[in-house]
Amino acid sequence: RRHVGGKCGAKLRDARLWRIPRCVGFGRCSRNAIDDDRGGGVGRRSLREVEQRPIIHPMSEEGVRRADRRVDEFGDAGRELHTGEVLHAYLDRIGYTGSTEPTLEVLSALQFAHLVAVPFENLDVVAQVPVSTDTDTVVAKVLAGRGGWCFENNGAFAWLLEQLGFRVRRLGAAVLRSGPTVEIDHLALEVQLDRPYLVDVGFGDSFVRPLRLDLADPQRDERGEWELLSSPQGTTLAEIVDGVPVAQYRFKRVDHPMADFEPASQKLQADAEGRFRTKPLATRLLGKDADRVTLLPDRLTLRYGADIRNVSVAAAEWDTVLAEWFRITR
Repeated sequence: RRHVGGKCGAKLRDARLWRIPRCVGFGRCSRNAIDDDRGGGVGRRSLREVEQRPIIHPMSEEGVRRADRRVDEFGDAGRELHTGEVLHAYLDRIGYTGSTEPTLEVLSALQFAHLVAVPFENLDVVAQVPVSTDTDTVVAKVLAGRGGWCFENNGAFAWLLEQLGFRVRRLGAAVLRSGPTVEIDHLALEVQLDRPYLVDVGFGDSFVRPLRLDLADPQRDERGEWELLSSPQGTTLAEIVDGVPVAQYRFKRVDHPMADFEPASQKLQADAEGRFRTKPLATRLLGKDADRVTLLPDRLTLRYGADIRNVSVAAAEWDTVLAEWFRITR
């Protein structure tokens, strides 16, 4: 493996990995802070009412210990980091201990593990902390216990897959959830195995397993049913809702360097009225099927199978709930 030289090494050290070893991969999570009953918010009674299962933690105790050791090693500012070290730390970060052969089974397991461990979140954008599409930067951010939006999560995941021997295209997509548009504002991934697959760990509540790009029929995963529709404008990912395809985003199967996404990233960050700037969000899978936790500005949403529960979150509680469910401190 090639060296990750001074640039990435400095960014990894700047992320101060040694400060967050047990946040990596959600190893062991204390619930005390949100078990306090504080005036009808996310207190003891509300949580007991909504919880059907315990939180599922993807990282084993041994995984936490391995991550701790590597975090300690990264703290040595006088030593150049190697790609292999960063790769192993990344796998520990997402709690993945299986085969790393470039197969569909491994790709599917990696996508799911990433969606559990690395949240889709926009906290830096809301706080007007500049975010980057630079690969070294986004990988360092993930290793520091954070998540991000599509340019960060999919950018980092693409790097991980390539280090494991997968062939990856970075696709520019136009998000269609709010209506027709041709503006490229999303990064998705195509992974080529015996056939091409669409992979995405940066679109929030969406598909959780690779989707075949050469199949016109609907495809099902734990989250729901999906269809890829071809047209002269490109390929549209659609979710089948009550038998009707609902467009999610459209893309052309053209590979882009990460630098191509920087203008879209800067534009979204600069949009003072846009949802990414105005509405803090964090969401991740819980580790079983499509069970998911989502923290919105005013509530925590828990989905266990078909059961969806909403719990009010007061402004004073928001950071505590964020830390407990996502291991992120603002």
